[in-house]
Amino acid sequence: MRILIAEDDDDAALYLSRALSRYGTCDRVVTGREAVSLFRDRAEDGAPHALLLMDIMMPIMDGQEALKAIRDVEEELGLVHDKRATAFMTTALDDPDNIWRAHFDGLATGYFAKPIRVDTLLRRLRDLDIIPPAESA
Repeated sequence: MRILIAEDDDDAALYLSRALSRYGTCDRVVTGREAVSLFRDRAEDGAPHALLLMDIMMPIMDGQEALKAIRDVEEELGLVHDKRATAFMTTALDDPDNIWRAHFDGLATGYFAKPIRVDTLLRRLRDLDIIPPAESA
């Protein structure tokens, strides 16, 4: 699985990358514009990102705008709904307006308020069958 982490905070990006790298290849970008460009490049090469973690507050183009642009790329390239990337917004802004925009404007699957707990993130991804169930001890 290819994972796109769009996050302008290096520590947060590294944290997410370390948590998810065992489940796929993590690509990291700093701006929303870079996220859209890299998503398009990978999709055109036949290896689109299956999972997106988009920080809402990024320079140049925010995560909300970037996710809408990525959805436009998916539409343009003919990626049908079940082949589209699963997207989660990540941000320190835990307010109803951002939650509404993430879900309805950008077609995000979910929303994680920072600081993100790895166990919560992984549990949500398992619940959606994006990553395999945890191995029992």
